[in-house]
Amino acid sequence: MNESLKFGAEMGPVLDANKWTALEGDDDIAAPPVVIAANNGLLTLVSGNAGDTFAHDGSQLSSQLNWIPANGGLSMTARIMPVTGVATVCYNVGFTDTIALEMPITLSTTTLTTNASDAAVFVYDTAATNDFWHIQGVKGNTDTALTNTSVLPVADTYTILRVDIDTSGTASFYIDGVLKGNIANAVTTSVALTPTIAVTARTTSSRVLYVDYVEVAQKRL
Repeated sequence: MNESLKFGAEMGPVLDANKWTALEGDDDIAAPPVVIAANNGLLTLVSGNAGDTFAHDGSQLSSQLNWIPANGGLSMTARIMPVTGVATVCYNVGFTDTIALEMPITLSTTTLTTNASDAAVFVYDTAATNDFWHIQGVKGNTDTALTNTSVLPVADTYTILRVDIDTSGTASFYIDGVLKGNIANAVTTSVALTPTIAVTARTTSSRVLYVDYVEVAQKRL
């Protein structure tokens, strides 16, 4: 049978704390993901404006560590929209190995910082040399090659991001239904993962990300 996890309009005006984990940094402006009831279940993530670390500025949605690639494969789809522009910001969308507050992967010029030990995520970081969505895996603290999709996020425009991970640990990344790359050995297949969406500011301007829906699926053995 299949196991699935959804967030969207059908979830009502409050995030289900039994299924989702809402996290924020300790900056006064940073806010945990919350549902905007007037917008049919739309979720908003608001970063801090300290302009330094994710521990200060982060806002992050996660679930629980019960998504294991070896159990038949995983898939996560999220429809997101940057609200306050796409400058001076970092986003991650995909799977990671902790439900603690943590930006799984960041970029500075062409240098990766993988805070996660196992993760497969879309990364957009304006500290990078190229301000595009990148796709990235880390398996047992070993980084895969950095791949540039050459696709930009657009302010006030929805994008659908999807990450599939098969039983061999190969991650496939889609933007608006178009395959942007496959990464072999992206994660350790026996490691329990959580879907995650994270945002942080790169300067002293708070950043806002809307999440229209999230759908996660896993085959069960």
